[in-house]
Amino acid sequence: MGNDVVDLRTDGACGKSRDRRFVRRVFTASEQNRLAESQYPDACLWAMWAAKEAAYKAVSRIFPDSSAWPGRYEMVFDQPGLPRDCAGTVSTPEGPVRVRLHWDENRVHCLGLIDSAGLWQDLTADVLEPCADAHPEIQPSAKQLSAAARIAAAAAICLHTGLPHGLVSIERTRVSQRSAPPVVKINGIEEKIPVSLSHHGRFAAFAFLAPLQSGSAAMCS
Repeated sequence: MGNDVVDLRTDGACGKSRDRRFVRRVFTASEQNRLAESQYPDACLWAMWAAKEAAYKAVSRIFPDSSAWPGRYEMVFDQPGLPRDCAGTVSTPEGPVRVRLHWDENRVHCLGLIDSAGLWQDLTADVLEPCADAHPEIQPSAKQLSAAARIAAAAAICLHTGLPHGLVSIERTRVSQRSAPPVVKINGIEEKIPVSLSHHGRFAAFAFLAPLQSGSAAMCS
């Protein structure tokens, strides 16, 4: 399981579809054709990018040494055009990943699942804009966004499990010079709750596969 968010209003995102060198380097021939035909080229570019990122995060949980090069991932949409809510499949070096995404004039958010049958209903996700109310003119730092995503995800897990706030933490380590996928810890003990974090520009996002509430007592013990 993986998720990825892109802030479409950042300087690096606006107009990126006109960067032909970047497009040729990152996207397959089929994706380039899709982009050339799109009514919303920037949104289309970042939708495909977010889909590749979400798919990579999903497969790297199972295959830590899987390639992260976006050119080895190909997004195929289920629908023509680019509906605000759409779905598709990303071909990866480790097999297909199903993705769902939503976009608007501000952002793109994508979710990815391997063997997704029956799992979408168990997936909890949200996109945050941490500084929107207090300081809308200031873009938060990557550290602030990362912390906001971890805190929000931990709070949501507490809500789903019935666990007290403060009992759940989300931590990240490094493996072979790479950032390992984040892990959920309850009372300092790692639990098998897949969680994914993302941030870009003004936004932070999280997603996790919700555990059954009936398992809360066991987690606390």
